Amino acid sequence: AFSAGDVIGRSFSVWLRNFVPFSAVTLVVNLPVFVVTGLAPVEGGPAGGLLENLVSGLANLVVTGALTFGVLQALHGRPVTVGALMSTGFGKLGRVFLVSFGVGVFVILGAILLVVPGVMAYCALYVAIPAVVVERELSPGDALARSRGLTKGSRWGILAVALVVLVVTALGGLLGGIVGASAVAAE
Repeated sequence: AFSAGDVIGRSFSVWLRNFVPFSAVTLVVNLPVFVVTGLAPVEGGPAGGLLENLVSGLANLVVTGALTFGVLQALHGRPVTVGALMSTGFGKLGRVFLVSFGVGVFVILGAILLVVPGVMAYCALYVAIPAVVVERELSPGDALARSRGLTKGSRWGILAVALVVLVVTALGGLLGGIVGASAVAAE
């Protein structure tokens, strides 16, 4: 049976056990983002912002594929190495992009209809990226269908997990804003 609490607890456990390889991959893959951001002119401009967004988007897709693979390896009791994470992240970049694009299209179309169909699409397609990363012969379209099958009967629990992630992310952003404002005020 699917349990939101179990998923969240296992997520933190896997993350803590693999903090070093997950952090190393995230840092290395995002180095080009830091370079592009550091070299961008202070006043920005459309070209600089576009390049930053492109490099950042590609880095996020690589990290998503890499960490998805790493989490699944850890859950199966297999070792998680930086080399395997990097290889999978870059190797699955195209498929992760196509699946992410497909999920985005369905969620946006659902949100345009009303908010509820968008949320339903999000929950149904929640495991499309893990499906395309793990299952070798799965096409991006098949990954969307596979996700719908895998999430059937668990979508309320997936919604609960997504809401917890949203709240934690929002609180992290709020805390970061408070710390940033405090630092500015102290100057």
